[in-house]
Amino acid sequence: MRDEFTQVIPLLAQALNNHYNSDNDIITILNYLFLALDSPYFEQIVQQLSEQTEKHQEAIVNIAQRLQEKGEKLGWERGRQEGIEQGIEQEKLRSHQRQLETARTLLKNRVSLDLIMESTGLSRDELISLQ
Repeated sequence: MRDEFTQVIPLLAQALNNHYNSDNDIITILNYLFLALDSPYFEQIVQQLSEQTEKHQEAIVNIAQRLQEKGEKLGWERGRQEGIEQGIEQEKLRSHQRQLETARTLLKNRVSLDLIMESTGLSRDELISLQ
């Protein structure tokens, strides 16, 4: 575990073990857990912090689990949205490829550019580039 975590955990535990915790102490600890959530040492940090606190072990573990679950849910939702966007983009590309193939076939059969443009939705420049 990185030195910064090793140095901070006892201070956080001390703040929790003092029975006169202020809102600022709790906010500091929660902010630290938010920062640690992205760390590969997150589970070790939570374990050490909960081991070093007398009365707050269960609360710390519960908060950490909720943070982790929320992070996983957000990650899943982002991945899902990115997948949807990627699928839409791929379908647009496939649709455009089908339009180009149709236009090539129509051009080979000497169909007028105006009729091909109307049928495929392609521009005159796109059709000219296919000839």
